[in-house]
Amino acid sequence: MNQETIFVQTDPAFNIVLQSLTELRNQNRLHVTHVQAATLTDIESNDDDKDRRFMFGGKKEKLTISAFGRTASAVVCICMLEEAGVPRRLWPEVGKNTRPRNEAKLQNPLRDINNQPLARNFHLANDEATAKRYWSKYDQIYPHFRIEDAISQVDLKRQVGIPSMMLIFRRNFTEFVEITTTFTATPTGEKQFDSYIHVNSIVHKIAIFTEEGNYGKFTRQLKELMFPVEIQGEYFEEMKKVEKETGLTPARQLLDAHDAQFVKLKVGYKNRCTARESRRSLIDICSMFILKLITNVSS
Repeated sequence: MNQETIFVQTDPAFNIVLQSLTELRNQNRLHVTHVQAATLTDIESNDDDKDRRFMFGGKKEKLTISAFGRTASAVVCICMLEEAGVPRRLWPEVGKNTRPRNEAKLQNPLRDINNQPLARNFHLANDEATAKRYWSKYDQIYPHFRIEDAISQVDLKRQVGIPSMMLIFRRNFTEFVEITTTFTATPTGEKQFDSYIHVNSIVHKIAIFTEEGNYGKFTRQLKELMFPVEIQGEYFEEMKKVEKETGLTPARQLLDAHDAQFVKLKVGYKNRCTARESRRSLIDICSMFILKLITNVSS
């Protein structure tokens, strides 16, 4: 079975990955095998009116940023899939007008000596299940609300940039795929945005060591991170023991009891906290307790 791990820059361990890559480069263990890219300028909307294809949010001004964020999130993803050589039949479904308009604008900026587009000989995925695994991870970098929040923080005609990296270690640590994205957007008024997307992949072959100890410190840590941790049954037994000794109410009953108590107290409750927000806080506290318990058991 080929082992594979995907990292994006929002992962807590991403710095270890970057340090590992520095070690591998310094040891001349990385050798480039493919370079591919795709660009797209000025994302077009899903509006049914062709004359409004550069306008977002329909006739409701307050939906402009939200509509652009949702469309941009989908278009950045298909731009990544295009440059990574994923067949278009495997792409996710997007708005009925969004896909054909933006798909037609995708460009391959890499040219040969005759100024012809370079063939994309590398294919990140050739089946739907594999393609979904990659785009679902990529979606973590560009959720629509992140794009909306970034744009809402800038004034009209001010550009916002959201660069990103997704790093994939495949084939039992013998192949490394580096996907880098440049994405900028500028609200220009009249429900319109200037935008630019450039995604490129660099595929590397990793020359492996015969002895594990020859890898650098961060590379050894990275290889440990690539094996998922399984919570052993002893942790759950320990939790049951603590529950019995302390009289801790089971989580489900605890949450139900919390909700019931909140309903009793919410009359005259002057905070703007909702039951869902209050419940989420309780869940966070329970999660912290469980993490501390697991840490104690491990030590």
